[in-house]
Amino acid sequence: MKRRDGGGVRGGSGPALWGRLTGDAGPGPDDEDRIRLDGWEMKPDVQAAVRAAWDRVDAETIASGADTGWFRDEVGRLYGWDVPGVDYGVAAETTVPWPADVRPTTCTSAATARVNAASGGAA
Repeated sequence: MKRRDGGGVRGGSGPALWGRLTGDAGPGPDDEDRIRLDGWEMKPDVQAAVRAAWDRVDAETIASGADTGWFRDEVGRLYGWDVPGVDYGVAAETTVPWPADVRPTTCTSAATARVNAASGGAA
């Protein structure tokens, strides 16, 4: 994950979130001695800030109240959309034989024998 704006995720909680994601800030146990990665976002002050942010927007103003462009870019990066350098206009082969004829490159001789037997190859 790359830092954005020099401090991790955008917003006031950026450095704290970045520390949790990178492990620089230990998660710390909760009051029941559990390590919860969502502990910081469940704190009452954080929940109040989120609630206040949602109260400021509606269907018409969501784009101005939230960084929807950043969200779309991050989801796209996560799922492999809009990857720089990929020409999405070029036709790609989408029909491939199944099951694919894939041979393991490193495995035990017993595993190789099972794969070969299943695919009709040499035992």
